[in-house]
Amino acid sequence: MISARMIGTAAFGMLLGLVGTMPSGHAEPVRSEPSATTPSATAAPTTTIAPPTSRPAGATSGDQTPSTIDGSCALRGAAVTCTWASPSNPGVVRLLMLRGDGKVGRAFGPFAPMAGSATDATVRSGITYSFVVVGLDATNKSIAHSQGTIIAVL
Repeated sequence: MISARMIGTAAFGMLLGLVGTMPSGHAEPVRSEPSATTPSATAAPTTTIAPPTSRPAGATSGDQTPSTIDGSCALRGAAVTCTWASPSNPGVVRLLMLRGDGKVGRAFGPFAPMAGSATDATVRSGITYSFVVVGLDATNKSIAHSQGTIIAVL
């Protein structure tokens, strides 16, 4: 039996693999606020899972640090909004919001490394998604991340 934790972990692994391959000029647009016609929020199952550890740029595999971006994601109407605080890792120069659904990953951003939010209005009902905010250094290497969140869109 496959658990939601296993699916989420696999999705985050897939998403983190996308980080280094997306040129900054090819970012996808993100709607910053839900539209006024967005239905009211409905209760949907969300699960926060422990994220993998990150390595600072140039570190060896034994030099791992815990998550350094305080953030969360939640379903609001027909969209998912992720919010975050400024990263505690001073090497973070840009952020990405990553989404996976077990088959396809998508990156939103890049965003400046300060407190902010991003909304994914392209989620579809009946699909379970995983979200994580990732901090990149000047060479586009992942050096920080938020905890991952799994959201089932009803």
